[in-house]
Amino acid sequence: MPGRAHLEKLWTNILELGPRRLIALGLVGLTVFLAVGLGAYYLSRPLRETLYAGLSRDDVTRMGAALKDAGIPFDVSADGTAVLVSYGQTAQARMLLAEKGLPQSGKAGYELFNDLGSLGLTSFMQDITRVRALEGEIARTIQTLKGVKAARVHIVMPDPGSFRREQQPASASVVVRTEPANDPSVAPPSASWWPRRSPA
Repeated sequence: MPGRAHLEKLWTNILELGPRRLIALGLVGLTVFLAVGLGAYYLSRPLRETLYAGLSRDDVTRMGAALKDAGIPFDVSADGTAVLVSYGQTAQARMLLAEKGLPQSGKAGYELFNDLGSLGLTSFMQDITRVRALEGEIARTIQTLKGVKAARVHIVMPDPGSFRREQQPASASVVVRTEPANDPSVAPPSASWWPRRSPA
């Protein structure tokens, strides 16, 4: 059979290469196989997006435990200061962590500006830091109320546009975690959301 003859000839040619060439050929084949396998593994991994960054080690540990208990897959950045979740699960993860009062880092208010350097700081970074500082200060104020165990505040500042007839008003979302309801001495406040138009 022609096919069998070709196979026998190929096998004879391979044996004539010698042990050193066969070992080198095997190593090259193994390297190519591993490279293709690793590439396929990393390409098939789900996309991740940053949930929170600039976290302390304690916050990363608590947030990882909460996400693991909720069955939400997550990852931690190489420097250990950011938590990443699968694309599309950011809102669910943030609501879950907000209910648990996480993150609990002390750098949540105006002390954020203490770590900022004036060199190379863009206006966008300044605006983001100002919003984060406002959110932290408002959350601290809410947590001082009786019956409130934790609070998270998310602020959306008005976005001025040159081609808009009506400007987008500022709005905020507040998630409050109260003390256990079986305590009769505590009257827990309710979580609320309100839009507020910025002054002209």
